Amino acid sequence: MAKVDNRFRARQRRWRIGLHAAALLSTALVACTSPAPKPSATTPAAAAKPAPKAAADVPVLAPATADKDQARIVATLSRSNRDSLRKDEVGYYMDVLQGRLKQVNGNELTIVRHADRIAIGLNGRFEQSKARLQPGEELRGVLNAIAKVLVEYDKTFVSVRPAAPTIDSDPGVARQGAIAVARYLERAGLMARHVAVVSGGGKYRGSAATGDAQIGIELEIVPVERAETGKR
Repeated sequence: MAKVDNRFRARQRRWRIGLHAAALLSTALVACTSPAPKPSATTPAAAAKPAPKAAADVPVLAPATADKDQARIVATLSRSNRDSLRKDEVGYYMDVLQGRLKQVNGNELTIVRHADRIAIGLNGRFEQSKARLQPGEELRGVLNAIAKVLVEYDKTFVSVRPAAPTIDSDPGVARQGAIAVARYLERAGLMARHVAVVSGGGKYRGSAATGDAQIGIELEIVPVERAETGKR
């Protein structure tokens, strides 16, 4: 009987050893056949932001054809509901615009109303920067305030011109000042299609040594009245 038990226990040990070996072999086979882990994808570099588009330059109108050219620009705007006013809106719109402009502080600012037109007189210092005139610091503050109002009340057209010429005027410098003001208003948010420069002579007092200049500039703001055939 003892011999039988011993043979039975021996068979059990061999059976257990066989199971253990089979388990080890199965594990090894799975490890060999499992696909290798994929390398982690590298995070692509962030795409570079496109450079901002250059602002559209404002048109410069010749004095001889300025009225005709301005009328053509305003007529184009009048065909867009987005850029124009109904006839019955014009008076109140310009009243409110005038009131807002009068809240702009600045000793260099004069506002005059002619029917539905608003004229703003500026007499500010300009400084030479990169071979062109730029509004001086105080004038930039005034122009920023004006631009903020005009961006809100944008159903208008603004012409920028040198003030009435004097005997000692330098037309070239005065014209540069008007262009600098128009460009500054556009960079401050006023759409280029709503502003133009009327070139010509103007008031100018400057220093050849420093390149600084005191230039008189006039802004004329007119409402854009919607054409009868206007559409979006």
